[in-house]
Amino acid sequence: MATEQEEIRETMTARLGSFTDRLGSLQQSHLNSLLERRRYLASDTALFDPLGHPVVVIGSWISRTDDPLSDTQLDIAESSLLGYLHVRLQDDHLDDGTDRPDAVMMLGDALIARHSALLARHVSSTVFWNAFEELWTNYGEAMLYERSLIESNAVRTAEDFDRLLHRSRPLSIPGLAALAVEDRLAEAPHVMDLVTGIIRSGQLVTDLMDAPADLESGRHTWIVERLDGRQGASALKRAMVREFDGILAEAAAALDSAANAADELAASRATHWIDQRRERLADLQATFFEGLFSPLLSRHEE
Repeated sequence: MATEQEEIRETMTARLGSFTDRLGSLQQSHLNSLLERRRYLASDTALFDPLGHPVVVIGSWISRTDDPLSDTQLDIAESSLLGYLHVRLQDDHLDDGTDRPDAVMMLGDALIARHSALLARHVSSTVFWNAFEELWTNYGEAMLYERSLIESNAVRTAEDFDRLLHRSRPLSIPGLAALAVEDRLAEAPHVMDLVTGIIRSGQLVTDLMDAPADLESGRHTWIVERLDGRQGASALKRAMVREFDGILAEAAAALDSAANAADELAASRATHWIDQRRERLADLQATFFEGLFSPLLSRHEE
């Protein structure tokens, strides 16, 4: 018997296939390229990795329905997935120049239209749609702000890091939609706190693990700045050893905030997922230092 996670994955795969079939052949080609590049549906866990974003499950976390596979919840999940693909399409193009600008514009329009239409089937609340507009507006501003930082080669600050988190805050939309369906939008601040904790912890970990590659490619993230990246790769590696535990502790503190919000929402699935991310952070910590010291231990044993 299929697990709930397997059923969600199978349903999202089928729905994404149906959406792709409705596109024109040129848009299909570019969407297939994005899916292959990002491998979201390539494995049973691609959409459920605790170190990633809980794109297709956050709505069901928040909902108090007994059926996370209801049409409403699946529409919210599909909407979230298509919104996320829209973000990844733009981000890949801005970061790496993948896809033609016209393809990014036109496929992006199709993705965001479907993302919005699925939510409109179930949510009429003006409060929700005002929040929806604000989240996407702030996303666009944050994306442009990041480009300005890259173009000016400005030294990034903690304030810049937090400002750029708006790039991921549309992840709140499925949770807010679940609240709106159940007339619980008074709890919206808890959803925002949950998502902020998740994305802050995730971005800290991603930027920490990617710091050497980011420096090599000229991406001076706030973490690269903190790790003395402007002094070169050797300085960054030394600082990485020194600061690794501290940055992971900041990620854990962000997860504490997310866990508190999950408790306020009585979202037990979110709590379980947060616990899984904590375990993965501990694994990363152990793996990092094992990799660092194992060559030294091997030479000593010889």
